[in-house]
Amino acid sequence: MKLKKIKAIYLGISIILGFVFTVSFLTVYVSDAINRGNACGCFIPIPYMILILSSLGLFVGFFSFYLIVSKQIKEKKSFTKDINELLNFLESDERVIINILIKNKGKLNQSKFETESGLHRVKIHRIIEKLSLKRVIIKTKVGKINKIELNPSINEVFVEN
Repeated sequence: MKLKKIKAIYLGISIILGFVFTVSFLTVYVSDAINRGNACGCFIPIPYMILILSSLGLFVGFFSFYLIVSKQIKEKKSFTKDINELLNFLESDERVIINILIKNKGKLNQSKFETESGLHRVKIHRIIEKLSLKRVIIKTKVGKINKIELNPSINEVFVEN
């Protein structure tokens, strides 16, 4: 998935660099024509060339933005679909807890689960104990607070950096 994102970024950068090269070449061509006193003898008159280059710049900018953003939106939709398919091995309540952790970047205090899930405190405690035994989450006691984290290997897969 990261490889596709990198390819899209490289494609966008190469399109922009191609545009910059074209503008640079045409600028040198026009300045050379002006220095020779041949300003109106260009293949394309200078006022039209400025208009064409600015329009081309807008087109290249929008096109490269569209390429990069549309791929990221498609990846995000397929990623969300993949998450739900991967979580099918869990019970529905366990899935709710994991989804809450994913939304909170893999870390959350146990007390916050009650407000976010709508489940009772005891039920949340039991679910967290089950997930901890399955090594899906890591429960760390900090004073009276239980910090719940996704297992680092699972966190890598599900949580976006």
